[in-house]
Amino acid sequence: MVQEAVTKKDQSMVMLFFGIFFATFQSAGIWGNLITSTVLSRGEEVKNDTNISACGVNYCEASLGDIENLKRPEEWRVRIMLSIFAGVSIFAALPIIIFLDPLERFDYDGEDTSSTKKKTNACSLALSSLKQMTDPRQALLSVLIFYSGIYQGFFDADFTKANIY
Repeated sequence: MVQEAVTKKDQSMVMLFFGIFFATFQSAGIWGNLITSTVLSRGEEVKNDTNISACGVNYCEASLGDIENLKRPEEWRVRIMLSIFAGVSIFAALPIIIFLDPLERFDYDGEDTSSTKKKTNACSLALSSLKQMTDPRQALLSVLIFYSGIYQGFFDADFTKANIY
């Protein structure tokens, strides 16, 4: 009965972490669009000459040559966005680097009472990950994950291109 309570508590904690992770992950696109919009529209006069005749269903890439806001932004704006996104990425990695405990692998020699700690290094972890890829189930799962990522990238790019000006 105690084991069931501990298991339920562990499961709810894992679900909490998954919820936080996916909420952050899914909001990343929104934050990226807000940062990009702020940097690109900074200091410009906003004209309200919206022409929605080429949006959504009526989207045709061949007729986009005369649309003014599809031109590449100035180089300094691109560099500002690159700096902001690189800084946010480094800032996001800092808590992981600072607060994550080092990985340890426990090897048992015969009995459970005599255990020795052996630190793992990055090379051994990379080799064990590559060894895991020899399992056919893992390889098939990796193909599915890769396909899903490519699909989402193309879908997001085409949707943004066709519906947002």
